[in-house]
Amino acid sequence: MNRFFFVLSMDDEKEWTVSIIALRDGERIKYKVTRRLPALHVAETKVFSSKATAKRQFEAWLRARSAGA
Repeated sequence: MNRFFFVLSMDDEKEWTVSIIALRDGERIKYKVTRRLPALHVAETKVFSSKATAKRQFEAWLRARSAGA
């Protein structure tokens, strides 16, 4: 799989780090959305076939992070 773009939103190590990566597997493209809490070495990842769905998840995690969730 080839990565071809990366977006990251990060403040300090006490907050979630949220990223979205597009992965190419032949003709198909998958989008991996990950949030991490570096201080606790915890991560949650979801994989989507739709860019719009992946973007919605990315934005939802950003909103949750800014709300303090």
